[in-house]
Amino acid sequence: MRGVHAILYALFDAEEGMDRDLMRRQVDLCLEAGVAGIAALGLASEGTKLSFAERLTMMTWVAEDVAGKAPLGVGFSLPLTGVLRTVILGPGHGLRLCRHGAGGGAVSGGV
Repeated sequence: MRGVHAILYALFDAEEGMDRDLMRRQVDLCLEAGVAGIAALGLASEGTKLSFAERLTMMTWVAEDVAGKAPLGVGFSLPLTGVLRTVILGPGHGLRLCRHGAGGGAVSGGV
């Protein structure tokens, strides 16, 4: 991949819920600026601090808004590691994130 790839933030409203309109505007601004690609849920952002449901929601919204206009990359890392992750979240959560991202058109991902 070449060029500038924008790393998105998870944006929240006053009630601490994810803000759909702000998320859409963020993607639109990036696309209008001519980025070469868009990435969400990276290790350098708040991705690992979001709940599993929030991560799925963010992936869905970003994929809808990017809609193939630029390559999309998503992060699949979870906040817990090894046995602790399996005990608390159950097996397969990372794989579910991967499949959800790919189903939304992600062409790259990071663990």
